[in-house]
Amino acid sequence: MQAQRTDERLRAGMNPHILLAVVSLSTAELPPASATAPQPPGAQEAAPSPGPAPEEAQPPKPSEPVKPESVRQQALKRSKVARYPRLDQPRVLVPALAGAGLGLASGFFYFKATDFHGQLEDGIPTNRSELQATLDSGRRAQRTALILGGASVLAFGTAAFFYFRPLPSTDATVTLLPGPGGAAAVFSGRLP
Repeated sequence: MQAQRTDERLRAGMNPHILLAVVSLSTAELPPASATAPQPPGAQEAAPSPGPAPEEAQPPKPSEPVKPESVRQQALKRSKVARYPRLDQPRVLVPALAGAGLGLASGFFYFKATDFHGQLEDGIPTNRSELQATLDSGRRAQRTALILGGASVLAFGTAAFFYFRPLPSTDATVTLLPGPGGAAAVFSGRLP
């Protein structure tokens, strides 16, 4: 029954790593409810001890030998391959870093605009020219924050596009086509 569910999930396109976690959790043995149920404070003292459990009364079993790691597992531990290889590519990393920088700059100008707004509410500008200068500076800071925030969102969107876009196929094919008076070799694909 479990194997049928697993096959159905694989056919449906579910990620095999998530599938492994789902299968592991669904087949895990849970302790009995009585062992995990909370007991009132006086219940443990009043209840007599039933004695050792049948499993504890038996001599301990020899531990199973530890299965040695395969050569592949050892090589994976030693490898210096990144866990997320697409993050090492400049087409993902550059827009992501640019988006982070633009987001920080946007936050700076946003807090600068709120500072100007606070000055206006507190009545710090005393004459009309100071009031107009503070108002213009606040609007400029707010506009700059919105523009930089939008650019940050676009940069993160670009990074996400390149990160989640499927990688192009590296399958190369060579076809030999017969022609009048000879043959033609056609190469298609991309070299790795």
